[in-house]
Amino acid sequence: MNIWFQLKLHVYLQCVIAKKRGAMVTLRFHKLSDINPGRAKATPHRTGKTGFSGEAITYLGIKEGMYLRVASNEDDPNDENLYGALSAEQGDDGLRICKAGRYYYVNTRGLYDQIGFDYAAGKYTFDISKIKIGDEEYIKFTKRPLKGRARKEDTDK
Repeated sequence: MNIWFQLKLHVYLQCVIAKKRGAMVTLRFHKLSDINPGRAKATPHRTGKTGFSGEAITYLGIKEGMYLRVASNEDDPNDENLYGALSAEQGDDGLRICKAGRYYYVNTRGLYDQIGFDYAAGKYTFDISKIKIGDEEYIKFTKRPLKGRARKEDTDK
């Protein structure tokens, strides 16, 4: 038996037992689209472009013709994470999402230069998650160092 069948059977049996005892059972199944697949990430390339993983594309619902607005945390200058929102319109601060084959990327070179992020070192990636601030949903890009990735010049020293 596969794991999903076993899980459904277990839940069904628990419901039957609870109903026989007179308890009311209400189940809410979680949508897989609401759950971070765990490998949703955006990786800055040495060219200044930021590419999205396949999991990130699905998780965020990225499509051609969308724009990414990127923000920093003004309340905490030590917060190295970035925040964003997808939009159908460019506005004053939207970065166009481009498609290359099956993947999508954003040209973030100017943004990274403005905030002082060393994209050329190729040492970081961003884990992606969705957060709520008030009634609005945003994307959180959590900066994480890549393990075992260093430029050749760094290892020659």
